[in-house]
Amino acid sequence: MATDTEIRTRPMIEVAFKDLTLTLKGSRKKLLRSITGKLMPGRVAAVMGPSGAGKTTFLSALAGKATGCAVSGHVLINGKAEPVRAYKKIIGFVPQDDIVHGNLTVEENIWFSARCRLSAEMSKADKVLVVERVIESLGLQAVRESLVGTVEKRGISGGQRKRVNVGLEMVIEPSLLILDEPTSGLDSSSSQLLLRALRREALEGVNICMVVHQPRLF
Repeated sequence: MATDTEIRTRPMIEVAFKDLTLTLKGSRKKLLRSITGKLMPGRVAAVMGPSGAGKTTFLSALAGKATGCAVSGHVLINGKAEPVRAYKKIIGFVPQDDIVHGNLTVEENIWFSARCRLSAEMSKADKVLVVERVIESLGLQAVRESLVGTVEKRGISGGQRKRVNVGLEMVIEPSLLILDEPTSGLDSSSSQLLLRALRREALEGVNICMVVHQPRLF
């Protein structure tokens, strides 16, 4: 069985982009125009801008999920011009809308994601270690056996729900974690708890990029 230290070991990913431009297919409309920058391992990068500025489109382009548009410019992964999709197994993407299962408990949600996303060759014992680390890192120990909840059935708080949503991606031990407005709708206390958890991931070398509307939290 792998040790906790071994499970945490993951490759570093540096993402550099130059003149990144997205054009809506069938038109000349630019969704993004000449975006240049770099995302570094061990750092938390905040993407900010007014509504409609293209923040979510930018994240989708970084994650290789942009559809319905033509992409031009250069994206380098660790200095090499390789397609982002080649790294999809170590890139986590947390959408703005929650994708948790309301009729499952916190632990069941994270375990289900681990069963679906981690290698079939990985032992159950090692998967358990990953799930336990995610639950602990996100501060969800106290509610691990609680139902997430649905519209009809009350469950955990909004902040806890967001952390579970992030946990679904953290189980793959991503080297690059991209989050679309993870703190939207949360109070300052819940936002701080989530950001602290993400900061701990960054300290382990994870490259984190997120859209955020509350820069004062940083």
